[in-house]
Amino acid sequence: MACYQLKSVEFLNSMAAIPEMSFLHCSNLESVVFPKSLTTIEAYAFNATKLAKIDFPKSISTIGEKAFGSCFALKSVTIPSSLTSFSNDIFSNSSLTLVVCDSPVPLPITSNFFNGVSLYFCTLQVPASSVAAYQAHEEWGKFKSIVAKGTLAQTDFSSQKEVVVYPNPFSDVITLELKEKNTVQIEMIDCTGKVLLSQTLNPEGRIETHHLTSGLYFLKVSSENGSTIKKMIKQ
Repeated sequence: MACYQLKSVEFLNSMAAIPEMSFLHCSNLESVVFPKSLTTIEAYAFNATKLAKIDFPKSISTIGEKAFGSCFALKSVTIPSSLTSFSNDIFSNSSLTLVVCDSPVPLPITSNFFNGVSLYFCTLQVPASSVAAYQAHEEWGKFKSIVAKGTLAQTDFSSQKEVVVYPNPFSDVITLELKEKNTVQIEMIDCTGKVLLSQTLNPEGRIETHHLTSGLYFLKVSSENGSTIKKMIKQ
């Protein structure tokens, strides 16, 4: 626990369970290879690590509370249909942008399963024949984008132009510096997906944010060339 120099782990194939808090606060742990025999990951096992992607083995059936909570680098998770027992807040406060679920029938998750994850900016990929079922589900249906596996919901334009935003964390003003000269639209969105500010960027590149309360926000910057989203924190 709290082995700060640990960067990768590969388990033996005879292992069936990863005990509670095994790698809690191993803040530099970036890569994990799970054994094909694994059935259980107990509570807080990988909490506060640096994992960016998780591919669970098809043998996994149980995941404990906040097993991957506070993994702020976590972007992608693949959930197999073998998962039958799970707690709340498994991925709490992560930065998920892609969830792939193999189950043809939506798993019976609660409202706290993705607690602290902004589903507005997260794409859910499911079997093609199950898209409608997931869209109709009370909890899975909260994802902004639900698509068939193997397809993309949108194009990421962030690599096509340079956008500099500062300061971050911010207080009453945000400044944007853009290389392009086209008209730019900006939106400030909270964690629920609610748009709190929408305007055309002024020539000075300044955004007044004094009316926003402290917390996490998403700044969407759009032009005719595409869009990019920046995670912002107000102090």
